[in-house]
Amino acid sequence: MSIVLDYKSFFCEDEDNPQREYWGHEAAGCIFVARDTGRILLAHRSNDVDFEPQTWGTFGGKIDIEETPVQTVEREIEEETGISGPYKISPLYVYKDGSFKYHNYLVVIPFEFTPQLNWENDDSKWVEYGEWPTPLHFGMEALIQHAGDKIKRVTDLFHKKTDLHKNSIAESMDVPPQSPPPIVHQIQQPAKTNVVDSKKLTSAYVVIATLWGEARGEGEVGMQAVLNVIMNRAKGDFNKSKDVCLKPKQFSIWNGIKNPETYAINLAKIQRSGSKEVKDGASYKKAMELVDKAMKGQLNDITDGATFYFNPKIVTPKWAKQMTKTKSIGNHDFYKPIKQPSKQ
Repeated sequence: MSIVLDYKSFFCEDEDNPQREYWGHEAAGCIFVARDTGRILLAHRSNDVDFEPQTWGTFGGKIDIEETPVQTVEREIEEETGISGPYKISPLYVYKDGSFKYHNYLVVIPFEFTPQLNWENDDSKWVEYGEWPTPLHFGMEALIQHAGDKIKRVTDLFHKKTDLHKNSIAESMDVPPQSPPPIVHQIQQPAKTNVVDSKKLTSAYVVIATLWGEARGEGEVGMQAVLNVIMNRAKGDFNKSKDVCLKPKQFSIWNGIKNPETYAINLAKIQRSGSKEVKDGASYKKAMELVDKAMKGQLNDITDGATFYFNPKIVTPKWAKQMTKTKSIGNHDFYKPIKQPSKQ
């Protein structure tokens, strides 16, 4: 039996063949590409599926009644990986044979993650383009044949951006324009930025963790004020911001943390994983956006130059009497040293 006939026999309804199992006339699926690595995530079909088990291919399934192909992909992503965003969906290729269609999509996600698989798949793998595991599902082979150039352009672009070592952390939130335009899933597209080198990225994660740990309960404005303090202590040089954050007894989140860089990186992995361990994910994202602005020199100082802060409901440090109060923002009061008169 030919590959095309196998495909039709499985998916297309056929009253003359009641012994077969059918999924209808239309289905949709996707592969993932991670912006931080440029690698592709494939699914390994389990022995519990009736067709092409133990092959590598897309995540996907039948289009339900009144669903669009994109809605099917969104549903299948949640069912087969456990994640619900953020990601962006772009069309790749539609397999057609008679009345049957299978809509293939590219889902671009900020970071690699570990999917929470259901019964349909028993494994998954992040791979470089061209380094395909075997055996491939014939539908995946057809996708590579007809849309491989599109997929490779995206992966090459993300690799190129990583190699450029630019000076900000969120460029990987952008996907190259496709026609038709990609669909933004659930969250607004962050401002365009560039990918940073690994050292600066680690510093960014430390600063993000500091904001998130110290002030996530204060909202975006409160976190911005704390970041202003960090940047004022660093005299506007983001390269010094990590050292400011990790100076002993300055920010309580780091008290007792033996390896703060590892802690910050692991926190980032958890936040982007979509796992049940994620908490206050929206605050973490806001902290990331604020740090991105600081890295580009675009963060406004709403504290009037403050280099210290505290919560007066909890403590009033002795040093406050020797400082000038600049602002009260949320639950925090902000201070800076008293300006000494210049010598004539």
